[in-house]
Amino acid sequence: MSYLPTLAPDSNDCKLHNLYDTQSCIIAAVCILIGTAKCFFGYRLFKFVLFLVGFLVAFFFTYLMCTEQLSDELSGKALEYKDQISLGISVGVGVIAGLLTLCLFYVGLFLLGGALRMGWFVGMALLPLLYKHNFSVLV
Repeated sequence: MSYLPTLAPDSNDCKLHNLYDTQSCIIAAVCILIGTAKCFFGYRLFKFVLFLVGFLVAFFFTYLMCTEQLSDELSGKALEYKDQISLGISVGVGVIAGLLTLCLFYVGLFLLGGALRMGWFVGMALLPLLYKHNFSVLV
């Protein structure tokens, strides 16, 4: 007897997968508040958003590089605090990049557009992985 694949979900996998933990609820509430403030006061908060995008992009890439490369360079007591060191370096580079995006307006606009576009592309690429049985999501 051969098994024919179907698009219907498995009957064992029909349970609800909505698990709400505290961190997810807090992050969702903060995102809703920031989105509401940006919706109503967007132009007044534009420079803050530029700083924030420059900070977050630089922080993210610096933190990734520090976590990969820093463990090879550190030894002794500093190796115990490698997470704090990489976090401090990332915050410093993020603040500098955020100030640069404020000073260099076109660089800030480029980063803002790139971050929004890449966020959309990554979200659309990960959407089928989150809903593995629902193939009509992208239509």
